[in-house]
Amino acid sequence: FYFFFFFFFFKQKTAYEIMPSLVGSEMCIRDRFNDAYQRMKTDPTFPYDKYSKDYVDAKLNDKGIEQCTEARKDVNGKNIMHVLVSPLQRALMTSELMFAEHPHLGKIQFVVHPLLREILKNANDVPEHTLKEIRVRYESLDKYKFDFSLFDKLEIPDLYYLLNLNSPIRDRLVHRIKESKEDDIDIVLEVIRAAAENKIETHLNVKDRLKKFKEYLVEFIKTNVKPGEEVAVVTHSEIITYIIATEFHESGVPKDMKINNCELFPWLL
Repeated sequence: FYFFFFFFFFKQKTAYEIMPSLVGSEMCIRDRFNDAYQRMKTDPTFPYDKYSKDYVDAKLNDKGIEQCTEARKDVNGKNIMHVLVSPLQRALMTSELMFAEHPHLGKIQFVVHPLLREILKNANDVPEHTLKEIRVRYESLDKYKFDFSLFDKLEIPDLYYLLNLNSPIRDRLVHRIKESKEDDIDIVLEVIRAAAENKIETHLNVKDRLKKFKEYLVEFIKTNVKPGEEVAVVTHSEIITYIIATEFHESGVPKDMKINNCELFPWLL
């Protein structure tokens, strides 16, 4: 499959477009986590802590919601029948808001994919609610068809964001969460903070995770997408970089992969 990517970004990288057969939308990133980070840059006295539980799974703020609303005119003209979306709240909100007036709403299949989650390095990347709570919220939305069935195939659905880590870290975390009376989020944030810049999810972890997603995407298109239909991918900017990169450093970091405004290039799936 050859796809041509045509990227357009709003002020905060809220959306991008992939043409002609795959259309994607990145989440709006203006959330309470980003607000705090921006304030910290202008006010050194502001008590910003990127590992704080206050910033877990941040939702969109008013600006992010506004950007999603503005983006509707760009997605409404696309023949989008399938949306693959990250399970984090800001991505789910982006899907809900951007497609609220789409002419195919009610027919569009929204597939929530565990592999599209953000890289696990800050509190913002840790889910706030159990999967059951998120499913109830989105599966009950009128006219929207959110599908969480991919999580049913996982050994521990609520800990989906830990399952792609290297086995020693993953196994220790999962064991501690199962055996401890501590809050799951507190445990995960403690480990992320302790790892700090070493990160508990390596570049190679991310590369391998997104390689699996691309393999899934190929099969998904073959099985589900009819000629003329388009697919949207709602995820996070760093995840996009790994998905579209063609070369990587030995460490797993994408090589010279920058997403420029209105850039057009082919991608071989």
